[in-house]
Amino acid sequence: VITNGILQTDEQKEYIVTTKVGGWVEKLYVNYTGQKVRKGQKLIDIYSPELVAAQQELITALSYGSSVMNSSDKNIAGSGKELIDNSVRKLELLDIPDSEIKRIENSKEIKKYITLYAPFDGTVIHKDVIEGQKIMAGTPMLKIANLDNLWLLADIYEYELPKINLGSPADITFTFLPGKVFKSRISFIYPTLDNQTRTVKV
Repeated sequence: VITNGILQTDEQKEYIVTTKVGGWVEKLYVNYTGQKVRKGQKLIDIYSPELVAAQQELITALSYGSSVMNSSDKNIAGSGKELIDNSVRKLELLDIPDSEIKRIENSKEIKKYITLYAPFDGTVIHKDVIEGQKIMAGTPMLKIANLDNLWLLADIYEYELPKINLGSPADITFTFLPGKVFKSRISFIYPTLDNQTRTVKV
């Protein structure tokens, strides 16, 4: 079976950089599409009034909890802990790491920016943000993919499908690499047929 294929990123090694808070892009550490990043590298600093308010709530809750901790009224004493727990939970829901929450609890200092970090080694394959831009919660800003391993997606005609099985060997050649053959095997056969082309992707 001879067919054409298209190289694609491994969907299991793609990541969309977004945030659960709205705000403004204060600092962008990624300058162009194609830039390589390392796991843990800073990507974006975001100023978020919502985040500042959530941190202030925790500091206020800690102050209130400390003042009522020794109250003889158990309901009042318990309300302090409940207020602190709710404030911590709010920060957790904004994807603020435990280490940062502990820092706020210990220092009582508000951090104006949330920093987003690269989840793994990879390459920026899409950049849709600039410094100073206003963003909403959930806005896709960067797409990162690990390009160490790629998928080759090929179309197989319906009548040739009986010749194809999982594990079948495949020789892959590229026009820009004449004479070089990559040995591979079929790892997945899509379960649906394209009605127009009568092909299945493998």
